[in-house]
Amino acid sequence: MNGSINILDLVVHASLPVKLVLLILVVFSFTSWVIIFRKKAMLDAATRDADDFEERFWSGVDLAALFREVSNRAGEAGGLAGVFESGFREFVRQRQRSSEDRRAVLEASERAMRVAGTREVEKMERNLEYLANVGSISTYVGLFGTVWGIMIAFQGL
Repeated sequence: MNGSINILDLVVHASLPVKLVLLILVVFSFTSWVIIFRKKAMLDAATRDADDFEERFWSGVDLAALFREVSNRAGEAGGLAGVFESGFREFVRQRQRSSEDRRAVLEASERAMRVAGTREVEKMERNLEYLANVGSISTYVGLFGTVWGIMIAFQGL
């Protein structure tokens, strides 16, 4: 033996439980990195969209025109634009029903915006529980593989 360690050779000659542990850890790692990169892209896009919408919202544009602009976009409006769209849509609907009770109109609009905001948060949080579980479980799976390898090494002595 020349003193160098060949990782591929170690994996090929490992026992079945060690190979399974390695496979599980590789799958966990791969799926975690996919989720992490997707979340990064999603958060970057959401931040960009929120900044664009906020700039447009505070520019002094007519809110009805902004609502039409947001509503006419292809696909479903998300982020701040989606929250605004839900709130403004409910505001218009309530105003057409009963224009006398302003408090009820505002409460209904706030409720619609809270629901839309909660949906947006849920969309952003999707798959985070998987990352938390993988982070918790992986150390124990790796520890099992280590203990198994030590047991096999002692049996070989």
